[in-house]
Amino acid sequence: MSKLGALAGAVSDYTADYTYLKGMYAIGPERLPYYALTMSVSDASRNLVLARDVVFDVKRPVKLEELFQRDLDIDRARTEIQTYLKRPESLKFFNSLTVVLLPVEAGDAPIPMDHYPASSLGAPIASADEGLTTKNVGPIQIREMEGGAVGLIRWNTRQIRPVVIDGQHRLFALRELLADAAFVKYLGPDSTQIPILALVLDSRVGYEPPQGGPTGVLSACRTIFVDINKNAKRVEGARLALLNDRSIADCSMRLLLTDGIGIESEISGERPGQVPLALVDWHSELAKFDQSLYLSSVPVLRDVVNKALDLKQPDPYALDEWRAYLNRIEARLEPEPADGWERSSMESRLRHARRDELPFGLTQAETRAAANGYVRGPGSLVVEPLLKAEPYAQLVSAYRAAGLIDGQFELWLGHDDVGKRVFERYSNSEVPDAELIAREIKDRYSLAYQVVFQKGILASVQLLESDREEALKALTGESHPGELATRSTLTAAWLARFDMRIATWFNEYDFWRGFGVRLDGNIDFTQTAPSAIAGFIGLALVAPFDDWLHSSRPEEGESAQQSLFSLVEGRPIGEGLTVPRYGGAIEDDVALAAEWLFTQLGYVRGGSMGESYGHLVRSLASPWLRSVRQYFRQVARTDGLDVSDDEARLLTAVHGGWRLAMIRNEIL
Repeated sequence: MSKLGALAGAVSDYTADYTYLKGMYAIGPERLPYYALTMSVSDASRNLVLARDVVFDVKRPVKLEELFQRDLDIDRARTEIQTYLKRPESLKFFNSLTVVLLPVEAGDAPIPMDHYPASSLGAPIASADEGLTTKNVGPIQIREMEGGAVGLIRWNTRQIRPVVIDGQHRLFALRELLADAAFVKYLGPDSTQIPILALVLDSRVGYEPPQGGPTGVLSACRTIFVDINKNAKRVEGARLALLNDRSIADCSMRLLLTDGIGIESEISGERPGQVPLALVDWHSELAKFDQSLYLSSVPVLRDVVNKALDLKQPDPYALDEWRAYLNRIEARLEPEPADGWERSSMESRLRHARRDELPFGLTQAETRAAANGYVRGPGSLVVEPLLKAEPYAQLVSAYRAAGLIDGQFELWLGHDDVGKRVFERYSNSEVPDAELIAREIKDRYSLAYQVVFQKGILASVQLLESDREEALKALTGESHPGELATRSTLTAAWLARFDMRIATWFNEYDFWRGFGVRLDGNIDFTQTAPSAIAGFIGLALVAPFDDWLHSSRPEEGESAQQSLFSLVEGRPIGEGLTVPRYGGAIEDDVALAAEWLFTQLGYVRGGSMGESYGHLVRSLASPWLRSVRQYFRQVARTDGLDVSDDEARLLTAVHGGWRLAMIRNEIL
């Protein structure tokens, strides 16, 4: 028997000794040690823990770091992996399972801890055998031979959970095969050994995170999890976005959300608030949320933030492009040194990268500093509409009243189906009927809870932000020069106009026909639809209703105005083109609205601006005109007709005029 084998032994609450080979990733100043060992399939099935099975405390908030586990694709585990193992003609081999020896609180509910404890409960006394040195990392005991590359490792099963962060599907498949009586005899669960890479993330064994990198065990788990799944079989986009610390857009999106569930959110004048994570579908890959309990979804918010930032990161080796990229970040986001944004340090690293022909990238700390700049600034243009615009504020208010937000049931709302069942099992309180609450609110504002419409709503604020002073003048009728034109003033003015003019129309499909709703009456899910919706919302908000006093029929020779009046009255133009009536507005009001819209559409062609906010109006009118023009051309094609650009502008103006007239009649 080998020396190590003779020394291996079992102690109560401790695992058996596993023989290891120690390795180390030592790149620059960072150090990441790992212990390569093997386990029988039986041991692995019994001792290893799936990341999704990490226990949470139903009585306290759960941080996002503790929600890093990846949902299992059970069908994949059962079909792809089990089929592979069962093929008699295939040579079977798995890569190593990557396991973090995660510290947990001892007791009936092993809650994850962010650092290894200083000592262990009932730590075994290592024998003073010649040639072995003992290291105790809290509840992990390591006995190493001279040089430390080979040794024995064991851990307290009450204080350590070996959590699989890469290889969960393989472990799940093996566990199920152990229950397959027909196959288990071929598997050899006690003789088949699978490779394990065990990570101990503690400085006592040499772990050193990179500068600006993760410090605690949970944040390090998250980083390793993301990196592994970026370079192997990718985690789905939504989950990766919540965990990714190397993308400004992903990090910005995550900082707009509370960093866990069961945490109160607050909006203050100094710092934009956050959307409670429990209100967002973070645990599925679905972008749509109209039939769910949620206010929004990670894919939607990720797209909104990414489009608003408009920052394309250069290739790591395109060093000449990085300086301009850093300048754009500073101009748009104003990251602060206090958050970790040190331009001098970046310039020094750029010089070294150029000299040594190395790639360049932002550190996690620098990425987060840029994201903090977004949250302090443009992020409020996402958060406040999501929490305060009437269609969404109604749901937030109803959930808050039921304790589903900022109350005892937020833990339930924020979890996936498995977590909800755990909460219901261990909680003594009856969970409110969230499905009924959501259905009542979403039926009232059904279109606001469609992906393209929510994107359009949020994009409309961004469009107005592009020329904030002119937007505020149009929204409030007052000038807000210089420092008076703040984002908070703009969002307040946007919210007031939006709730007054637009909020009530999100259950009226025909209202949005041609820009959000297709010719066949179904929602338009094309990529251009959100911009068209945003454009019309913006036009409806800045439209000067109080200035529309009276309309008079144009004199002979004013062909465009005559055509507008003809269309309003239901008479055709061109080859027989007409605009369907909408609602019960009177024709004079429609004509006033159509004349105003026709003027705004004229700005799309460029040239001098007749209005002080002409540039702003062009950014609003362009995407809406393109969408409605396409709609009328589809209508014309069904009748065998053609539509010129000039005719399309007339049709679009009257089409929108009916809708603006209805809005005006509702509020005046």
